[in-house]
Amino acid sequence: MTKSSPSAREKGKTGPLWLLGKAQESRPIAIVLLAGTIVLVALIAATVAAALDRRAADIAAARREMITTDTLLAEDTARSLQSVQLVLSSIADWIASQGITTAEQYEAQMAGRDTHDLLAQKIAGVPQIDAVTMINTRGKLINFSRTWPIPDVDVADRDYFLALRDNPTDKPFLSVPVENRGSGTWTIYLARRITGPSGNFVGLVLGAILLDHFEDLYSSLPLTTGAAIALWRNDGTLLARHPPSPVGQKLPVEAIEAPAGEGIFTSSFSVGRREPILRLIASKRVAGYPLLVNVTRPMSEVLSPWRRQSVFIVAAGLLCMAAVTAIMAALIRQFLAYEHVAAAVADRERAIMDREKVEQQLLQAQKLEAVGQLTAGIAHDFNNLLTVILGGAATAQKFAGDHPRLNRSLGNIRLAAERAASLTAQLLAFARKQPLRPEVLPVAAHVEAAASLLERSIGAGIRVETEIAPDIWHITADPSQLELALLNVGLNARDAMPNGGLIRFEARNIVLPDDDGVPQQYVSISVRDTGTGIPPEIRDRVLEPFFTTKEIGKGSGLGLSQAFGFATQSGGRMRIESEPGSGTMIVFKLPAVVAAAAEVQQASAPVPTDVTWSGRVLMVEDDPAIGEMVGETLREAGYDVTLAITAPDALLAMGRDPAFDLVFSDIMMPGGMNGVELARAIRQAHPSLPILLATGYSEAASNRSAREFPLMTKPYDIGELQARLAAMILEAKGA
Repeated sequence: MTKSSPSAREKGKTGPLWLLGKAQESRPIAIVLLAGTIVLVALIAATVAAALDRRAADIAAARREMITTDTLLAEDTARSLQSVQLVLSSIADWIASQGITTAEQYEAQMAGRDTHDLLAQKIAGVPQIDAVTMINTRGKLINFSRTWPIPDVDVADRDYFLALRDNPTDKPFLSVPVENRGSGTWTIYLARRITGPSGNFVGLVLGAILLDHFEDLYSSLPLTTGAAIALWRNDGTLLARHPPSPVGQKLPVEAIEAPAGEGIFTSSFSVGRREPILRLIASKRVAGYPLLVNVTRPMSEVLSPWRRQSVFIVAAGLLCMAAVTAIMAALIRQFLAYEHVAAAVADRERAIMDREKVEQQLLQAQKLEAVGQLTAGIAHDFNNLLTVILGGAATAQKFAGDHPRLNRSLGNIRLAAERAASLTAQLLAFARKQPLRPEVLPVAAHVEAAASLLERSIGAGIRVETEIAPDIWHITADPSQLELALLNVGLNARDAMPNGGLIRFEARNIVLPDDDGVPQQYVSISVRDTGTGIPPEIRDRVLEPFFTTKEIGKGSGLGLSQAFGFATQSGGRMRIESEPGSGTMIVFKLPAVVAAAAEVQQASAPVPTDVTWSGRVLMVEDDPAIGEMVGETLREAGYDVTLAITAPDALLAMGRDPAFDLVFSDIMMPGGMNGVELARAIRQAHPSLPILLATGYSEAASNRSAREFPLMTKPYDIGELQARLAAMILEAKGA
């Protein structure tokens, strides 16, 4: 009978309940599910917040614009009516100057042709006045500026005559709209009472105001689709509107005026025979007159830009959520595979427990190597996906504008992705696949720096001491990885001393034979603590990634893994000595470089950022998500980008059109040729063409074979990539 494999037994088992069960059994899967759920919730919240903030901003902008326009129109309307009122006041003053105090005098002295000519002169240059009329106490016309002789017209039944006849006031009265039966035009009348010394009614003088004047003004203003401007009496009677609508129709006052009398509100009123729609309405009273001006816009039109922008916001959010989901799925698959491997190795170890210690150490080394290979694969996929997340967050920020909540949420996403990138670097360090930047280092300075930083970050009950040999040799190592390894070991020592104690850093020169018995120079750096020590049953597991005895949230389980990977990849070794209750000492033995301090390498100059983004770039990337996101971002920055999926595709593109300014290629690709081999082929045909390689992890990136080309590690910052491309293009052109 054939025994089924773990992967076969797990096949077909999916769903939330199964995942929850696995999360209870596996700490890494629990961490992945928890972190992924938090990021997904944050992405959903950020997407919703962005959409709602954008909607509120669009409505606020429309409100400000409408209130400003409405206020200006109300002020202009008031000025137009005040001009008519001034004309009427000047006529009333002229009548008083003629000594007219009775209705008989008014009718007798004002009926002549000279008065007609005077009235015509008074309204010259006031385009909104159609005519000025003098009315006697019986409602008959005495004089009329428009025609001569005076027509026989009776206005005794008009609202302005009835309102002013028995009311001794000098305040003007504004009539309801009246249609001219001859011309079909609509007017309103501003009437003023002529009162004698004893308060007696002498007559009226009134100005006919053309409502076309206001419609012409409104039609001259640029309006958005569906917007309208209207002039209303305060009883709900329509006087003028653009787009045009029948004058004289009435609506309830609450449909056209804000509850506070003026301001902005929403209503679904209908003008004419139009279907009711929800509108945003700005209403403003005309100072001194029973009128108000409305500026309206359909809410659908106000929110039209928001709907278009929401598509991009939601798309960016969905892209990030899809990337996070893909990361979770990839990590869970990798950790399940790891657990299967770990279980198989554990079975093998139980079968050979009676063998000698040397064999056990060999098996342990093989186990760590297998986990390292698996971890490197996880980190490679993780770095590719993190590149998409960081790019997606940057895309979302383009549409965020000046919105603190959205920018804070997107910043949290980017911070989480950058922290994930840091964890990935530690995974690669354990797997010994992290591309290092080795330099000749003064050991004393870096050990002192790590000890000083550790001392500032631990409690007052723990002392930190250093003892460094005065003639200590230099080493060749990555300075940031060296300090990180020392800090990781120091922090583990701190956690092993809850009641305080001593952490001691020591560095000295040693000579050890190599495999052939030849003496070799090393620098020994040890970190010793007076803590609780490591129990024997877990001593062989402390180097495994994610193995930790701390509570969830108190540590990632990668500290000692990173330190071990750094020492091994730097050509040295790391040893752990510990006894329960007697503390722990971790010793790094790193190859020495007998060199003067003057030979210590300086850090490379930063990539310039004050360059112009332009040029033709051949981008070679087999991951569609990265290719699409990075390619589109570079195009927006000003680059002309051609995308190839494989190295053969890139060579075909170069054959068709070799006029590229730079080649930007991933290292690990399908098609039988990796990025380094592609770069060499292009370099042979085009020696002066700049070539930049990128990788999340690759054996080629860790070997000397790739060091002949510039390299960027994933996930990379888009801004740094743009600057790097521009600098290389300018350097190649001799700029």
